[in-house]
Amino acid sequence: MADLVFASVRVKGGPQTLFYPILDFIRRRILIAASGELMLIKRPLMEAVLPIKQCKAEDSYILFKALELKQRVTFCEGCYVKTERTKTAAKEEDYKRKTVCGLYQANALAKPPILIRLFYLLLPFVTPFLLVLGKKGYYWMKGILLGLSDYLHNDKSGTWSTAYMS
Repeated sequence: MADLVFASVRVKGGPQTLFYPILDFIRRRILIAASGELMLIKRPLMEAVLPIKQCKAEDSYILFKALELKQRVTFCEGCYVKTERTKTAAKEEDYKRKTVCGLYQANALAKPPILIRLFYLLLPFVTPFLLVLGKKGYYWMKGILLGLSDYLHNDKSGTWSTAYMS
């Protein structure tokens, strides 16, 4: 039985209708990020994780902390959450910037397994391959690199604006 379960996400429209199948393909193999829309957490794990450190990707921080503590984690594709995200490729840049900065923050605050840390170490080098996806890939790449840049420039904030939704 799992100590942490997080569900998949289905997006109604916009660029992330392509992004989530790619993310889920990776998450079936390596738990590189959690989707916080629906998470089930056993009380002992939650007590071990609290207080949650200030981080833009608190869902993935919880995931990474659970993995650090050698807890059982399940990515559940059998259930999913319907949600809305960015509507344009250009807004996707802002969203990726925020989430990627948060993922690097979560990586630093918790110590996930080496495969996850290696994934984020290599991410900037493989990001240019996203250009084959056209306009969406360009904005994903740019947002990922800007998010990494924010993190490297010591962005430790745990808040963000949802301007990417407008």
